[in-house]
Amino acid sequence: MLERKETTGRWKTVYYVNNEGHIVRKKCRDCLETKDLTEFYKSKSGGLGGRRSKCSSCDSAEYRDYYRTNSKSLIKKRMENRSKNLSRDYETQVRYTSRNRNKINKRRSMYPANVNRAAREFGLPANLTVEDKEFLLDLFGGCALTGETENIHLDHVIPLTTGVGGTVTWNIIPLKAGLNISKGNKNIFEWFDDNKERFNLSDEKFERTLNFLAKEKGTTVADYKKFVYEAFKNKEE
Repeated sequence: MLERKETTGRWKTVYYVNNEGHIVRKKCRDCLETKDLTEFYKSKSGGLGGRRSKCSSCDSAEYRDYYRTNSKSLIKKRMENRSKNLSRDYETQVRYTSRNRNKINKRRSMYPANVNRAAREFGLPANLTVEDKEFLLDLFGGCALTGETENIHLDHVIPLTTGVGGTVTWNIIPLKAGLNISKGNKNIFEWFDDNKERFNLSDEKFERTLNFLAKEKGTTVADYKKFVYEAFKNKEE
């Protein structure tokens, strides 16, 4: 049995505690829906229940709106930061290319044109843009499940071989190469359960990733999971 409570002060928030006195549900300050505490991102500065005041869906929507509005300046800033660490001298660029061909080839997995082309070969939607890729990198800070920034691939959450999904924002996440290779054409839910200890993966980051994907598809996490399993069932049939 949960007990309903409410904070005092200017910003009043309704929340619910269990028999042990732990907060398990609270109301989002933005959409005003009462949700499980797990549907709120953790807050570094504290917050009620150690979570942010807005639910993960509202947080992601707000960030996406901000990114869409300021995409040009954000991309420009990103490119300026990169340029500070790279010589603009032509000969230096030639030497870098000759010495790092393997690294450069790996980067091709991050080109929207390449992942779009792969989806088209399966007759699936393919509309990922450069802005979408930059948005994903900024949102997750690199790999969606680790936060690492080196050797990142764009992974199709639902593999193209299922004949479902495609290269669209609700089916693409940035993953470091090792994770992308390990996941391959597997069901992401089953793969995560089997490998989270092996790769020391975070349940919180996985939860955040699923919240984002579900929001992009316009559905709930539960329905998104059901959709993924149905895609694999379709592949088997």
